Amino acid sequence: VGASADSYPVAVPCIMAGGGGGGGKAKTSPREHAAPRGNVMVVALRRAMRDMVRLVDFWIDFGGRFFHIIMKILGPCLICLALSLIGFVTYTYFVYALPNMKAIGLHGQCVVTSIGFFLVTNALYNYGKSICSDAGTPPEWKEVIDLAVESDAPKPRQCTKCTRVKPPRTHHCSVCRRCVMKMDHHCPWINNCVGFGNYRHFCLFMLFLAASCFFIVVVFFLNFS
Repeated sequence: VGASADSYPVAVPCIMAGGGGGGGKAKTSPREHAAPRGNVMVVALRRAMRDMVRLVDFWIDFGGRFFHIIMKILGPCLICLALSLIGFVTYTYFVYALPNMKAIGLHGQCVVTSIGFFLVTNALYNYGKSICSDAGTPPEWKEVIDLAVESDAPKPRQCTKCTRVKPPRTHHCSVCRRCVMKMDHHCPWINNCVGFGNYRHFCLFMLFLAASCFFIVVVFFLNFS
């Protein structure tokens, strides 16, 4: 009874969510619930995008390999077809066209046949060189980079697919699976790329082939018209 007022414990009020009960749980805001859900959605979206990119890369790589196989099979077939057509036209000339040129005499027949022989020989020679010649393979990366370091020259570009040096106007052929210097295109009729190494022979082949076609058209027209 004689105790002073200062000796009593002082009550500290506690504000609890839900009416002041000691066992109540604190309420969470909607943002706190939405934050984990948003993170899960972002992670799921990223995984889906990554899987989709991998699937697209797989099908692109598969399509490239399939196209490479088809072109490698088609190339020799087209070469055989081209040689067969040239042989068929040559056979037709000697069997059907030449015997009908009696009006120009033996001397005229020899002159016309010599012109045709010159054209077809040059066409076949340049056709073979276009097929067998290297289109222009750039050097290895290590050889060039060593020379560039020694001479303080600027670092050349490197192909990310075949790891060779990639000079200007050099392209990586998806059929030949290599880089070609000054690449024009991949021609299935020669089963090779047209580039720095065989561009001259390819152009000459096209020139003599066109001249041979013109020669055959004129000769056959004069004989069978």
